[in-house]
Amino acid sequence: MTDSNQIIIASLKNDTVAVLKNLPVMLKEGFSPGEEEIKLCLEKEGITHHVNWKAIMQAIAHVKNTGEPIQDVIIGRAEPSPLTIFHCGPNVELIGEKFNAFKLNWRKLELILNDQEKSSDQLKADFYLKDEIIFEVGFPKLINLKGKVFLDRHNTSPLEFNDSINVEIAEDKIYYKANENGYLIIDENKKFGILDPVFYGIYQSHVSMKYYSIRSGIEKYQQILDAEINKYDVEQAPVLENCTSTSLFTFLLKKGISPVKGIDAMVDWKFTLDDVNDQKDEKVIDYKELNPYKKIEAGTLIAVKSKFVLGREGEDINGEKIKVKLGTDIKIKTDKNITSQEKDGKIYYKAGIGGIYFRCHNSISIENALVVRGDVDLNSGNISQKGSVIIEGDVKSGFSVKCENNLVIRGSIENGGNVSCSGDVIVMRGVVGENTILNVRGSCQLGFVADAEVICVGKLEIEKYAYNARLYCRDLIEIHGVSVKNGKSALIGGEINSLGQINVHSVGSLQGITNIELGYDLIVKRKIAKLKSVLPSFSKILAELNKKVLFISGPDKNKILDAMSPEEKAELMKDIKSIKDSKEQREKIEETITKLGELLKIDDISLAKLTVKIGLLPDVQVTIKDTSKLFTEEIKGAFKITMEDFELVIKR
Repeated sequence: MTDSNQIIIASLKNDTVAVLKNLPVMLKEGFSPGEEEIKLCLEKEGITHHVNWKAIMQAIAHVKNTGEPIQDVIIGRAEPSPLTIFHCGPNVELIGEKFNAFKLNWRKLELILNDQEKSSDQLKADFYLKDEIIFEVGFPKLINLKGKVFLDRHNTSPLEFNDSINVEIAEDKIYYKANENGYLIIDENKKFGILDPVFYGIYQSHVSMKYYSIRSGIEKYQQILDAEINKYDVEQAPVLENCTSTSLFTFLLKKGISPVKGIDAMVDWKFTLDDVNDQKDEKVIDYKELNPYKKIEAGTLIAVKSKFVLGREGEDINGEKIKVKLGTDIKIKTDKNITSQEKDGKIYYKAGIGGIYFRCHNSISIENALVVRGDVDLNSGNISQKGSVIIEGDVKSGFSVKCENNLVIRGSIENGGNVSCSGDVIVMRGVVGENTILNVRGSCQLGFVADAEVICVGKLEIEKYAYNARLYCRDLIEIHGVSVKNGKSALIGGEINSLGQINVHSVGSLQGITNIELGYDLIVKRKIAKLKSVLPSFSKILAELNKKVLFISGPDKNKILDAMSPEEKAELMKDIKSIKDSKEQREKIEETITKLGELLKIDDISLAKLTVKIGLLPDVQVTIKDTSKLFTEEIKGAFKITMEDFELVIKR
């Protein structure tokens, strides 16, 4: 027999749980204690009841097989310690042999709360008010092992509670109190908790009271319900007498407007144009890899667009707006040679005829095109074409291209080139020179712009940079800054104007001011100013003409006319016609000014903003509508400049 003094059995302070402490050491030294040796040690400690011999043998076997130490093995209790319930809610059985059945009811109630089960005669809940004691538990000695409270002497699984139940441990009792008003349940984590009967919809778009069949506490529930009814001024109070079944009832207390999140449209382009790089992080077209046109056959599937859901903003129970992300549509502009068909909530775009397929942003077309195999120079002469044009070289200095559809230039537009296009334009290299003008009615994709002027009605996208450029756009301007190195900017100097938004990689230079204007069309503004400058000349002409014909007014008008020679009458009629023509011309100019005024400024000023991705260098003048500010210090990182309360503000 092994010396029993070699076995150490320790009792945790102030409780009756005994643990083996030096079992691993004994086994390591070659001792193999048996049941008798351990029994003697237990008797010395006064532990004679409910010894867990199975746990002891398992611990010894584990140490022998693995060599790993065993920590805090419960092997017995000094004396029987039955669980004592001092108080439970009304109509609740004492927790004892029937505890498992009571626990099962709580779990079934949990299923109802998750709307997984709707009816059962036994599914009833207890309702408690905040700070009300749910039950009290007492022990002859408090058993508290590592913060876990054990249920009874036969069960080593502790009761667990979520934050809605407050556990207060006294000297010989444990008090369980409700931290809020509600039903006693077991939650999804198998912890006891309180379920608040007041239910708020998403973003507090409505508030309701949930009522389940109550086993106890209906008066308390009515007290809470009455308070909520008074709080939200409910027109018709619910009648609880009608709620006799165990199904869930919901009483609407106050209703707002539930928001609906939008869904963005998506376009699946079925083939690219000779590997257009649409997958770059910056969503920038790599013009060196791009062939922006391709010959395709009739019936070819070009794209599939999923429909978007706009969604709507809501209103909470307090009348405040609930803002959610709204869906954005992708508008695909097509010509007559592309067919579209809606099926299963999607739109399918196909080639209606065979021909040259063009795509610029989301504008697509199929047509026959004039192909210039080299440069536009002395050999080709100036180009004027009603259809689309493909130029495989450059537009040389002093030459012009006029195109009434789409235009692709695989090279550059050199200084002094003059290009106008009624459709979309792609210039794969650059637009260069202070005497160069590019005028586009559609959208525009350019490699870079240096010193030139670009006027674009649609979206203007520049892959690399704009240097001392004059850019005017009624839509979005994007300058991606591809290959722009640290210390330099993608937008340097010049004059950049957009009716809407400008997104730029970086902006500014230490060498001069960069002017950025948003919220109005600078080209339209200049046209209006030019027309207004003409009006005073009409007033002067009309004043002089009126003096010449003034002598025929008055009561002696007929006598004066009779005395005039035919030549004098002819001269008079000429002056009268000039007056009429001048008035008509002035009215047309005033009408044009009025129409241009409608196009001058953006309606929603929040859409006029400058978004910078990397940073801003000093001397950038930003104007939004009539508000202007010169930024003289460097700003690093991403930010937006918008106008609020007639001031320009920076938002990170």
